[in-house]
Amino acid sequence: MTLLDVFAMIGVVSVPASLGLGAALWAARAELRVRRENDQHHLNQRVIEEALINSRQLESTVDMMALELERLAESQRFMARALTERPAPPLPGDQHHVRRENASEASNGEALPRHGPAPDERVRPVP
Repeated sequence: MTLLDVFAMIGVVSVPASLGLGAALWAARAELRVRRENDQHHLNQRVIEEALINSRQLESTVDMMALELERLAESQRFMARALTERPAPPLPGDQHHVRRENASEASNGEALPRHGPAPDERVRPVP
């Protein structure tokens, strides 16, 4: 066997081997790129799903807060209405209230009906 035959044999073996290894390397890199894209896609999907869950929890919390604020506002409206519709009863010895009654009696010319016992009547406790 001559030196040219040896080079021919090496060429016959090495060229297909080089082409095969090159094709395998190219396929492996392509597969790696596809896997990374899939992993990134799955990661993005997971992040999106977690964001949706968090947004639903946030929406639920905001809805509960809105309901509680509505209840507070309703109770404030009720208290304001209750305080404006019913005047506070005069305290015993309240001179300001007595002056108002006297002023209204003088303006009407007639006495207003009194609520409660007359000053000379005694209130007895119920046994």
